[in-house]
This record gives sequence, structure tokens and C-alpha cells, in this order.
Amino acid sequence: MKQYVESNSKEVSVVAVNKVKRAIEKCETEKKYNNSAEKIALYIISSGREITNLLLQKILYYVKAISKIFEGESFILEPCEAWKFGPVFPSVYEKYREFGKQGIKLNLSKDYISELLSKEEKTVTDFVMNIFGIYNAWFLKDLTHLEEPWIVARKGLAEDDASRNQMDEEIISNYFAKMNQMYDLKTAVGVEVYINHMKKEM
Repeated sequence: MKQYVESNSKEVSVVAVNKVKRAIEKCETEKKYNNSAEKIALYIISSGREITNLLLQKILYYVKAISKIFEGESFILEPCEAWKFGPVFPSVYEKYREFGKQGIKLNLSKDYISELLSKEEKTVTDFVMNIFGIYNAWFLKDLTHLEEPWIVARKGLAEDDASRNQMDEEIISNYFAKMNQMYDLKTAVGVEVYINHMKKEM
């Protein structure tokens, strides 16, 4: 597309050519990802749902935890940090920071999205979106605040204190493995029972 625009640039105004070039560059930038968290984030954002940065962070966190239960290793290799509004993947947060509290809007083709993740990654990510993603971002924030990985990472801090403390991978893994034994987090019913149990603590 870029080559086509450049080869036909004499046929239209400079303003029009520059506008098309900027649009192409924006599309190319949106498609880029630097790590597994950013790649899965693109898939989540393109789900057709209203996905804010806050909600995206929580869904990514549960994909990180639940994928290890399903597959024996997490699809998201990057560590997350225990910010005051729950777990956050900093590179993903910065990438979509400009959207603020609004839904993230990207212009990605269906063909690109369909090839973005493996079958296993899609299965687990869809599972998390369909189970955890039915709740709003603030509910999921409160849920993460009741879970051991976030609590341990924030030890000694007040709930509203800013923090870039990294959440311990082993604690995340062990906590959700234990919850899986108790509730069977591979099933929608099991996750629902887990969430209902945690609701009592809110």
C-alpha cells in the first residue's frame, strides 16, 4: 500500500499523500508488539468488546495465571507489577495510555487477528474473557486485591500507595494451582464458585 501511494503521489495532492502515509504508519504501529503480553493484548482489544486499559490489565493477568493451569506454562512471560489498581503489565499500559479511561480502538484486519495467536492461546484467552471478562474492571481490581500474589507484592504499603513492585511468578503460580485444586478453574462453573467465594470477602 505504501509503495502504491508513493508511486502515484504525483496524481494527488501532497496533503492527501501525507494523510494516507500517516494512516498507514498508524496501522503498522498498531500491529506491532514487543512481547507476549502485548500480542495477547491486541487479540483482546480486537474482540469487539469495550476494553479499557484498566480492564485489559486484569484480563491479561488472569490469562497469565489461568494459561499455566491449562497448559503447564503461562502464555504471558512478562512479569506484572502490583500497582494500586491491581496487576499491571507496564509495556501494555504505556502502549495504550493515550486512551485514558476510554475504550481502546484499533484498526486491525480480521485476517491479522485470526493469525495472531495459536489455537491454545485463543482457547484460554477466550475462556478468560468469557468468564472473568463479564465483570467490570473495578470488580476485577477488587478481586485481585483479595488474592495472595497482589497482597504479598504490596506488603507494607497502604492500598492507595503507588508501587512498581513486581509480582512474584512463583507465588502467582502456586496460588492459582491451589485455587484450581479447590475450585477447578479450568471450568466456567469452577471459576464462578471461586469468584462467589471471594465476593464474600469484599
